[in-house]
Amino acid sequence: MLPNTRNHRGELISSFIFLLACGFLGWQLLPSLLRPPAAQPPEEVVKALKVNDLFKVHQVYDDLLAKNADSPETFLKICGWSQQAQRWDLTQEYAERGAQICKYAPAEHRAMLYISLAIALSETITDSPQSKAIEAAERAVQLAPNLAVTQNTLGYILADNNVDMPRAEKLISQALAATKNEPDSEMRQMELAGVEDSYGWVFYKTGRYDQAIDILNQAIGRLPEEAERSPENRSELKTMYYHLGAAYRKAGRLPNARHSLEISLFYDPQYQLAKQELTALDQELKPSPPTH
Repeated sequence: MLPNTRNHRGELISSFIFLLACGFLGWQLLPSLLRPPAAQPPEEVVKALKVNDLFKVHQVYDDLLAKNADSPETFLKICGWSQQAQRWDLTQEYAERGAQICKYAPAEHRAMLYISLAIALSETITDSPQSKAIEAAERAVQLAPNLAVTQNTLGYILADNNVDMPRAEKLISQALAATKNEPDSEMRQMELAGVEDSYGWVFYKTGRYDQAIDILNQAIGRLPEEAERSPENRSELKTMYYHLGAAYRKAGRLPNARHSLEISLFYDPQYQLAKQELTALDQELKPSPPTH
């Protein structure tokens, strides 16, 4: 396993999870590249989050919920806003509340609440394996076993924790097949990119580096050129290029690895995982000391 991969997971999975979810929840959960302006969080929430005024954030969230007391869509919208701000504490809080309050809601909607919870837990739990995150993702699959979004989420979290890799691969393969069967559209291409990245990461984690490289390149190639204009999509791109760079390094294709990792750092110069991978690459390129 590479050095701590925890802090990148939510960045990638949260955006693609909500892309996959939009199939049955509608446009309100799409990333900014595709969603209409109404999906943006209220300005007062944005301002409050910037200054860490959690009292105000809770006030706005709770006022909204007071008007929609048992609405899973409202809880999911709040979780989406919190994820955009990478406030995993708020995501966890409202996902847990939603799962309790909306226990009679349709199974697919409850599954999405557990997915939001799994994402938040995967970002905040440092122990490995991340048992609570896995449990939340398992609950989502129990509620909606045939949804690509639940299959992909559990599969990736299992793989990221090096737990039951055959099952992780099977789940992501099922998610990939389901997504490929959807009508072709730009949104479907972005969904496929997310699931293919998960699939490539499983191949990487199981030592099949050349296959991982092919899949990860295909995933990146699906993203539209304008993807990098959105902060959320730049976060996805930095992680995908980090994945690709790691696979290239393990395959011994060091110039390609450096190129991919430098692209990752272009999208985020402070991205620690890419920095660590680049340092490992530099160590491999150092000449061996002379022997006497």
